Amino acid sequence: MSSSPDPAPAPQIDGYEYRRVLGVGGFSTVYLYEQLRPRREVAIKVLTSAALTPEGRRRFEVESDLMAALSAHPYIVTIHDADITTDGSPYLVMEYYPGANLGLRARTELIGLAEVLQAGIHIASAVESAHRIGIVHRDIKPANVLTSRYNRPGLTDFGISTSASTGEHDEVAMSIPWSPPEAFDPSVTLDARADIYSLGAFIYSLLTGRSPFEILSGDNAADAISERIVHSEPVPIGRGDVPAGMERLLMQALSKSPQLRPSSALAMAQALQAVELDLSLPPTQIDVIEEMEALGSSPSGDHAVDPTRLRVVTLATIALASDGSPAETIADQTRIYEPEPAASTVRIQTQARRKPFVLLGALGGLLLLLLAGTAIVRGSGSDAEVTPAVTQVTTPAPTPSLTTSPTPSASVSIQPAPNANGPGNSQNGKGPKGKPAKKPKLR
Repeated sequence: MSSSPDPAPAPQIDGYEYRRVLGVGGFSTVYLYEQLRPRREVAIKVLTSAALTPEGRRRFEVESDLMAALSAHPYIVTIHDADITTDGSPYLVMEYYPGANLGLRARTELIGLAEVLQAGIHIASAVESAHRIGIVHRDIKPANVLTSRYNRPGLTDFGISTSASTGEHDEVAMSIPWSPPEAFDPSVTLDARADIYSLGAFIYSLLTGRSPFEILSGDNAADAISERIVHSEPVPIGRGDVPAGMERLLMQALSKSPQLRPSSALAMAQALQAVELDLSLPPTQIDVIEEMEALGSSPSGDHAVDPTRLRVVTLATIALASDGSPAETIADQTRIYEPEPAASTVRIQTQARRKPFVLLGALGGLLLLLLAGTAIVRGSGSDAEVTPAVTQVTTPAPTPSLTTSPTPSASVSIQPAPNANGPGNSQNGKGPKGKPAKKPKLR
């Protein structure tokens, strides 16, 4: 959101104390409040008076429902509450992200390649999670990615999101510089592939500080940018640290044809992981929810799935072969993603399931130690065996008794020395002063 010198006065909201304005948009104003119980800072988004129309209220309610359905995701801003002020204005209470949004950062600093890759994977995993429950965001851009106290990105502003099944078209509400070419054609139904384009434009902007079709010192009015989006190719990235493979990936995401873009946000995240591996960077984890039906269409009864409850799972890192298929799974990952032709599935191998194997391994190691200890106290000869002493006896050691056998392979039984710790202890096969113990002679 852009700042404004004339924001609407902050409303009085029970349980919250007003602090300051955070930002103003065309349909809402975001304020910083302090929640009294529990005491914490929160961001409260209030619908402006100009947007208090039936359509504006409907969109605000849709946004609150969608954010509630996705707020368990680690890279989507958490919503705490939603209600209506005493003067009739709807509001959302959200987690406060005090860091600069990525749009402001990209305009004022050069963001490192490793951080761009990491942010791209995080936001792609958030978008993939939205797509898996039938939500198309439609407004992915750097300014809609906030930064938490822990330097964690959070995707927000689901105000113009739609159900993938309806594919509503709203040219007025979209952010033009990050919108795909088909968004300017009223006859085209927008789907998840529009978000793939915006993901590519988002990552491009983090690398360059400008949207893909902005021209330095050129005409960057909305109409001029729209014309270039539909008919021109993006301006080259122009950074020496960006590998050719990453630039090709972004150009693919920015394809005019939706069919030529990466097949999903997950595929986009995996391709970014492959770039990390090529650069010898630690792979960034991908977090998505399990696939399920769109909101409201889950089974009923005892097996009903609460559509607002996310089942967050962690995917293993997968390197891609040249044809885009998984070629290598990175070690030390506890959860594995295995794509199938029909639909992506998630198989979970949690740490909890590994514990029994760890315990069995420990018991096996202990058993080996016991066996090794037993082997030490056995003589190396085939006919003589030393029985280990169990108790310490203070009486003088008796003379070993020998039992002979009339056969050539006679066995000899030797009684142990009573003082197992004395100089004549025979557990280690040696006599006094460490000399080898003499074997008894057979008669």
